[in-house]
Amino acid sequence: MRVDAGSCCRYCSDLVVLMQKFGRRQAQQESMHSMELRHHEVTLDLELRHLDVLHKLRDSHMARQHQTEKENQDAYTGQALRDLKHRHAAATKQLPKNLKVWRTPCLYRQ
Repeated sequence: MRVDAGSCCRYCSDLVVLMQKFGRRQAQQESMHSMELRHHEVTLDLELRHLDVLHKLRDSHMARQHQTEKENQDAYTGQALRDLKHRHAAATKQLPKNLKVWRTPCLYRQ
């Protein structure tokens, strides 16, 4: 089988064109791969920042809720103490004079 110069030249030029296409395709795939890696890193960073903000928000909400519950409990305790003092004073007024102690120490005084 004889190969003439024209077909060899055509074969070589086709081979060069194929190699160029292969090189471009490989460059495109490498570029796409690096873009996908960068996108993954950016997405991961965004998710971590979002999670951090979420944790801080949850901690802040719990702290605010605990503070509110403590304030409500303090207000309730103060009101209950005032009611107890009022009932004690009313009960003391109802006692006959001979049963009243001249200076009653008040246990509830603050």
